[in-house]
Amino acid sequence: MAKRGVEETDALSGALKAGERPMPDAPPNEMGEFEDEFEDEFESEDEIFEAGVDGRPDAEREEEERDAMDVDKQTFIPGRTKLAPGETLSPDPSTYDMLHTLTTPWPCLSFDIVRDNLGDNRKTYPATVYAVAGTQADRPRSKENQLMVLKLSGLSRMERERGEESDAESDSDDDSPSEPILESKSIVLNSTTNRIRAHQTPHSSNDPTKAPQTLTASMLENSQILIHDVSPYLASFDNPGLVIPPSASKPLSTLRIINQRATL
Repeated sequence: MAKRGVEETDALSGALKAGERPMPDAPPNEMGEFEDEFEDEFESEDEIFEAGVDGRPDAEREEEERDAMDVDKQTFIPGRTKLAPGETLSPDPSTYDMLHTLTTPWPCLSFDIVRDNLGDNRKTYPATVYAVAGTQADRPRSKENQLMVLKLSGLSRMERERGEESDAESDSDDDSPSEPILESKSIVLNSTTNRIRAHQTPHSSNDPTKAPQTLTASMLENSQILIHDVSPYLASFDNPGLVIPPSASKPLSTLRIINQRATL
């Protein structure tokens, strides 16, 4: 181990006794006390980026927009398009004027809209819709199948930003959202409904105030087609207290399909 010289030890001791410690000289490539402490905050000309309106470079934002557009180019086809692990389907609210979720006791393979007397080509909200549907219960519980007669009212349009609506639309529509209402009546069926269609007879010329007769044809899984008159069920929605006779649940006619394929 090297030992310090006597002169070096005396010099350090003298400096410490005076209350000061000698400082080494700054190297020639350093500025010492005249160094600019803010020098690192300035970027060189090669590091200057052009930022867009959101503070990000325009090139970065444009690349993200191109990637987002590529996602929506392909249409999802059930049974043909496959989802990657972790992917889920969700509706895009911006593509709908009106979107509501309806839950029934059992899934429905088929439904049909019933014509009403509220006017054609309606564009005002909230909307009202009458419909019929047939259920698909599990095979052990096929006796729980139903022909459902529905009235959906208070259906509001999707809430959009002010900039997306024209002045004419904003003036004609009710801006205050309403609570959707579902009313339903049912007729018991003994099999799954594969397809259902509704038909209305024209108004009688003798009594224009009388509601038209509404018939439904239900093609069942047991090779039967049942014809029902659902006019009393539709009338009960708009006439509280109206009693539906028990005979209304019985089909007007029953057709059997034998070695033939019928279409509705």
